[in-house]
Amino acid sequence: MEKPLVDTLRSAPRPLLDEIIKESESRLSAQLSTALASDQRAMNFFGFMVAAVIVVTGASFAMIKVSYMLSAIAALAAIGLVVSAYFALQAAVPTDFEMVGNDPSSWVEDIESNISIDNALAEQASHYDEMLKNNRAAMAASAHYMRMAGWTAEVTVAIGALVAIFHWMALII
Repeated sequence: MEKPLVDTLRSAPRPLLDEIIKESESRLSAQLSTALASDQRAMNFFGFMVAAVIVVTGASFAMIKVSYMLSAIAALAAIGLVVSAYFALQAAVPTDFEMVGNDPSSWVEDIESNISIDNALAEQASHYDEMLKNNRAAMAASAHYMRMAGWTAEVTVAIGALVAIFHWMALII
């Protein structure tokens, strides 16, 4: 069985613990910045997809008198873009994201137990390790949804364009 991280960290000298904490806090801050940028990208893509859905839906209604087939292709493309917008929105849904620091009440048990500062720092570093892993998992889930949004939009546009081109070619031949 693997030794818990906190036990290993307790054997580290104080300067090393201080550096571990500093770097962990730096990484947590970087994760937060990256996650916020990812959320912004997802919301921008969502807005773009909503605008595209409105345009394609309007085109579907406008083409109904010209060609039922082209109108249906546009309607199906609008549905695909709605799915893409849904995935983009899921990418930006708020999650439990870990941030640097802790609440003063988190120290009560340590104070009452008269824990040494070195042991407290080891526990904090171990806690930061868990926080970093949790953030990484949240960011991976968000990235998955964003990839799905992009893939769905790409496939929708490609299939819609190909079907429309083949339909148009069939009309002129």
